[in-house]
Amino acid sequence: MKLAKFTLARRVVLLVILGLFFLQLFRSKILIGGLTGSLILHWVNLLDLFAFLESALSSRSFQLEAFYSALPVLIFYLIMGRAFCGWVCPLDLVFRGVNRMKQSSKNLPAWTRGALLAPAGFLIFAALAQIPFFASHVSPITNFYRSISATFFWAGGLPGEISVLSISILILGGFLLLEFLWPRLWCKNLCPTGKTYGLFNRLSFLHVAITGEECRECQECRKACYMGVKILPGNGRTKIRDSSCIICGRCVEACSTQGKILKMRFGR
Repeated sequence: MKLAKFTLARRVVLLVILGLFFLQLFRSKILIGGLTGSLILHWVNLLDLFAFLESALSSRSFQLEAFYSALPVLIFYLIMGRAFCGWVCPLDLVFRGVNRMKQSSKNLPAWTRGALLAPAGFLIFAALAQIPFFASHVSPITNFYRSISATFFWAGGLPGEISVLSISILILGGFLLLEFLWPRLWCKNLCPTGKTYGLFNRLSFLHVAITGEECRECQECRKACYMGVKILPGNGRTKIRDSSCIICGRCVEACSTQGKILKMRFGR
């Protein structure tokens, strides 16, 4: 089946980024670290914004070097919004695979809807326990990379903690089970990093625009969006600024007018 252009572009971007991260297992110095924190070409330090907040609260100090590492990431989200979730996060592709195994889905639990409690809860816990618990232990992205690297070392007979691999696989298994029972519950309502990035959708240059063309209300854009974003034109909206939008372009691909009503745009 031929992939639509945005879907194809997203997969290429994701695989290239994953490939650069995995090269470090072969002693490549291009990109060292993970999606929470990394070093590019021994020059640019990058630190996830939520990880920075968690670290600052857990250490109860403001580290200027960490702030400088988080600053480029902050600028990225001011420009690109929550595009990380749709274009970079490897869990998007993994969860899509789980979704294909299940044709129907349950309604999301009422207590999870619109919750900003998840990021706030982890930040409060970090401040009280003085541990960046989410970024270091809970994050599925952290455990995804940790399990890959631990498997690599274990398979190569290199020193490594088998307990680290076991715990990471168990945590990832829990996320996969959650995804199977309630598709995109984590991404929509519970992911602290995603919720944090979504706040920038109201300001970002990259967005899905709604043109003045008459909508046929075929609902195909709504069906294509697995984040539950209200996409149909209405109330004079010209842009989709919902915090759950991951700017993946699936709604644009699904629109029967082929880009006349919905367009991916960059700028104000």
